[in-house]
Amino acid sequence: MYRVAAFIFIFIFSTLNANNSFKDARIEEQKKELEVLKGEFDSYYTSQEKELKDRLNEIELKEMLVKKREKNIENLLSQNGELLKEIKMEVISKNIKVYNSMKAKNIAAIFEQMISEHNIQKVYDIMIKLKSANIVKIMQKMSKKNASLLTQLMLNGKKPEIRK
Repeated sequence: MYRVAAFIFIFIFSTLNANNSFKDARIEEQKKELEVLKGEFDSYYTSQEKELKDRLNEIELKEMLVKKREKNIENLLSQNGELLKEIKMEVISKNIKVYNSMKAKNIAAIFEQMISEHNIQKVYDIMIKLKSANIVKIMQKMSKKNASLLTQLMLNGKKPEIRK
């Protein structure tokens, strides 16, 4: 009986031991598979990280280029603004020379027309640059209403109310 029990015990033990060996082998195989997968994931994430860093660097370079171009545009706008001011001043200067050489009655007629077109501010801007003697002659040739409006504008420095 002891022999049978010993035989059964040895059989069960060897079966369990074989089972454990099989399980150990399977566990080792799974460990290797997991290490291969881990290596693949590490490689994949490393390549993705590198790609993202490259993209980030590319975006930062493009952002720097955009900022540089914005600054160039701002400089060009500033230069253009200064040129435009110079041109406007030159045009005004030439217009003033023309007006100073014209007869007062012709200037008065032009100013009357401009005022009727609601451009009294432009008339004022031109008039204050003319020679004083010319201003007096022009005002004498204008209608009393418009001469009065211009006088108010000259005294107050702001556009008067126009009553109809």
